[in-house]
Amino acid sequence: MAIDKYILKDGSVRYRATTYVKNERVQKRGFLKKKDAQRWIDHTRVAGRVEKPITFNEMADEFLEAYEPTVKPSTYYNATRNLRHARAAWGNKKIGAITGADAQRLTNQLAKDYISFDVIISQTSLVFTHAIAAEIIDRNPFEKVRKPRAKTEGGHRHKLWTIDELNRFLAACQKADSVLVYPMFHLLAYSGIRRGEMLALEFSDLNGDMLTINKTLTYDETGTYVIGPPKNNASYRTIALNTETVRLLNELKELVPGPRFFPVSTTAVYDWMNKYADIAGVPRNNPHNFRHLHCTMLINAGVPLKDVQERLGHSDIKMTLSVYAHANEDKHLSINAISDYIYTGHYTE
Repeated sequence: MAIDKYILKDGSVRYRATTYVKNERVQKRGFLKKKDAQRWIDHTRVAGRVEKPITFNEMADEFLEAYEPTVKPSTYYNATRNLRHARAAWGNKKIGAITGADAQRLTNQLAKDYISFDVIISQTSLVFTHAIAAEIIDRNPFEKVRKPRAKTEGGHRHKLWTIDELNRFLAACQKADSVLVYPMFHLLAYSGIRRGEMLALEFSDLNGDMLTINKTLTYDETGTYVIGPPKNNASYRTIALNTETVRLLNELKELVPGPRFFPVSTTAVYDWMNKYADIAGVPRNNPHNFRHLHCTMLINAGVPLKDVQERLGHSDIKMTLSVYAHANEDKHLSINAISDYIYTGHYTE
């Protein structure tokens, strides 16, 4: 038998107890005190029975407890949300009784409701992987699931706007009631930074025409918005901005009570994007596609791949290439249109 101490991400201490019952190894985590772990071992051995988390909910709780110290708070929070669908379907069902047919039915339903259903399925599958590692079950019911085609909207998955559509959208934003709207979407289109990076920007991050990216707006394990470190080491970067973007940001310094340029939540970004896309008469889109559009524009304009990678904060140039390969389905993005609309030869990074 053994009692091991481990540390959660918030620095708090937990204990894990391991013992054997009838030559079967059993384990339980999450004890606040070492004596509680010892008490569980004594009780389990005397009772001569194995106390295992046998329902899906119990196994999901144990998985999340082990998962939390290994990931960012926002990733943990997403995991808790992604598992709510399986909890609703199987919460009190014995995890060993969940079949491949059950997994397929849940997959089919999620595919009808969510574009990114595969992320939810992958997260749910990890609970079963955890149960296998804990020797609770022998197989993962998601092993042989056939994933349906992803849900689409209007026959496509938020295709990139053409230059004309982008122009129309930004023109509509210029007439917005909020002083934040036009500078916000102009910055996303002209910089390629991530939505969270943009929302975390402070006035001190702009120095002349150079913008420093060193943080992002994210959320903690409770879903509360917080300012945290950027996505990865490559995300720490300084990029050049063109004259118009710098002018718009400097104007905001005089209009917005500091220290952030855009003191709003991610929900506001989505709401404004939908509103002014409708006004402009262009298809609704995802704010992240500004980043893909910017990547495509840079490459089509002849900017070296390594420079594009550094500007976007990609940790691997393969990511830059994959974004370009996906985004360049739009044949309207010609080099002449890009040169005329975006940089007109102004690339100073």
